[in-house]
Amino acid sequence: LPAAPRWNRFVQKSICRYFLTHTPDGRNCPICRVAITIRDPVAHAVDREVVEAVLDKVGAEAYEARRLVDQARVEALVKQADEMLPIFAMAPGGRVGGQVALHFFEPRYKILIRRAWEGNRMFVFAPQAPRPGLRAVVVEIYSAAFAHDGRANIRGIGVASIELGEVWVEEGTCGLACTRVRASELPEVAYVDTRNKCCTLM
Repeated sequence: LPAAPRWNRFVQKSICRYFLTHTPDGRNCPICRVAITIRDPVAHAVDREVVEAVLDKVGAEAYEARRLVDQARVEALVKQADEMLPIFAMAPGGRVGGQVALHFFEPRYKILIRRAWEGNRMFVFAPQAPRPGLRAVVVEIYSAAFAHDGRANIRGIGVASIELGEVWVEEGTCGLACTRVRASELPEVAYVDTRNKCCTLM
């Protein structure tokens, strides 16, 4: 939370875990059900009234210095998120160039698909329980149909074969495993034409 750097990290993580596990579709507040409209945390428009109020309190120079620091922090977080991919495990796995059609219904995989679709639209498809050294395939999602409870039917294509490095289960995600994939391991040009990517509601 860039706007509140002094928040206790435990509190921040607790709030994030709560939203992940209590928001069925990932796009509404789990408490008041108000729609969450932020799609791009870097380019999202700011509230001008809040900006004017802050400028009035701290001045333009201090505001601009803080804005640049926070912008760099958010961009670093986005880059980090793009390199950290969630893992879906099911035999026989996938292959590069192969079409993938899946129905996600487990709580951990509902988190996977919402996170992937709202991010770089990629996840790792492993043929068995993930572990370091296991060969797996990075899948790029080009269509997703979401139900109101967070279940999703997705279609994608295998874009890269990788060897899993560090694997961990992220706390508060109902057992979702993740790994880090360097940008150099992914193809420069994806197999999927991004203009064909679409999202629908079931």
